[in-house]
Amino acid sequence: MQKVLRNNFFIWNVFVRNVFVRKVSARSVSGKTVMSKNILGICGLAFFWTLSISDAIAEDWQHFKTMANQTIKAVKKGHPDDVEQLIHLQERLMEIGITACKNHAQANPDDAKMFQLVVNNAENMKFLSLNEIQQQWHEKRFLLGHGIAVDKLHQNSTTGSLLDAVVHPATAYVALREYQRTGDIRLLEQVDDELSEAVFQLSYLQ
Repeated sequence: MQKVLRNNFFIWNVFVRNVFVRKVSARSVSGKTVMSKNILGICGLAFFWTLSISDAIAEDWQHFKTMANQTIKAVKKGHPDDVEQLIHLQERLMEIGITACKNHAQANPDDAKMFQLVVNNAENMKFLSLNEIQQQWHEKRFLLGHGIAVDKLHQNSTTGSLLDAVVHPATAYVALREYQRTGDIRLLEQVDDELSEAVFQLSYLQ
């Protein structure tokens, strides 16, 4: 949650500089009382706006955790009845992860290149083989090949965990599609592993 608030503080600063400061500078000295009231009103609105964003992000991660655990529970039983529904859940998990990557990139320009690559290639991840997604995204070869610094790719960090919120559901998607084709129950174990790791990494995003 502290990381989220830092991002929201960045947004709040942009709001104050571009809206609040400009309006204040345009006021005359004789309007001090009115200006002060407007200052408090604008700051109050900005503060509660950032809090609402924090709540929305926390709610998204709660939905992520719920859907991931729903999938984990289903695959642990072995041979789930509705694989297509589980595949759809992975797409929803990816959507939450992609949105989080976009939001982080907007608030953290230094990470924008990395997450633009993730967002632009997220859909393509679903059409890779398990070996390909392992090499390109789990081993970070795709990002390293595009000049992304290795220190941004470590697990147990904000950037690494955001990446995992897209890559692990994408890998689970690929594994479920392969399970549909082959019926190999070992693929369900991989789905469990992928999503369990994604849920664990949420602790670095809240």
